[in-house]
Amino acid sequence: MIYSGLVSATFKTLDWKDVLSLVREAGLKGIEWSENHHVALGDSKKAKEMGDRTRDEGIEVVEYGSYYRLLGSLPFEPSLENAKAMKAPLIRVWAGEKGSKDVTSSEREALLEDARRISRLSRDEGIDIAFEWHKNTLTDSNLSALSLLDELSGEAYTLWQPNYLMSDEERLNGLISVNTYLKNLHAFHWDKTGRRPLSEGVQEWKSYFGVLDDSERYALIEFVMNDSVDQFREDASTLKRLLGEK
Repeated sequence: MIYSGLVSATFKTLDWKDVLSLVREAGLKGIEWSENHHVALGDSKKAKEMGDRTRDEGIEVVEYGSYYRLLGSLPFEPSLENAKAMKAPLIRVWAGEKGSKDVTSSEREALLEDARRISRLSRDEGIDIAFEWHKNTLTDSNLSALSLLDELSGEAYTLWQPNYLMSDEERLNGLISVNTYLKNLHAFHWDKTGRRPLSEGVQEWKSYFGVLDDSERYALIEFVMNDSVDQFREDASTLKRLLGEK
């Protein structure tokens, strides 16, 4: 079953309470709260307030959107403390700072070891980790992402979003290949000109949703055209129709 939601970084300049109101008014089911944009590292008091308020509104905290990169300059523990205070079931992390073709075998092993480290820390708190599906990281290609997840043997999961540097077939095959590791999806539509209304990508998203198993996941709206609140409302309606939500 797939439920609707929003990545809060979609509206970086809005106060978190205004973002929450938009999600409630649009009738979406969940939210990924973004670090930096809506809660600062180390501000676990605010993270707790956000989590409590979100659930009070009848909306699920789907995940905590950290900007922790494997072997990066930031420590992981403050992100974990915020996610714990928010009672988020999942932390989004980034699989390094280099594209997969530029990472040496020894660097890859070090990245895997850091992934295992933060996975252990998170699981001690009942929280999973999932990688952002993104260029210039180890999830920048289908093969590299699947290899990473297989090597971690269930210690980590992934998010997914359409990579428009790939063909339609490559995108779909990549999604199929990571199905067993997939937590949530970031939902948007781009073409060669940039961001477009989600309604223009309905057929693509039908095909994406159609290859997934019945596990509970969220499709979280992101990259709204022109950062427009009105466009977000339209995209939310499109997504809910796709998912059969009222």
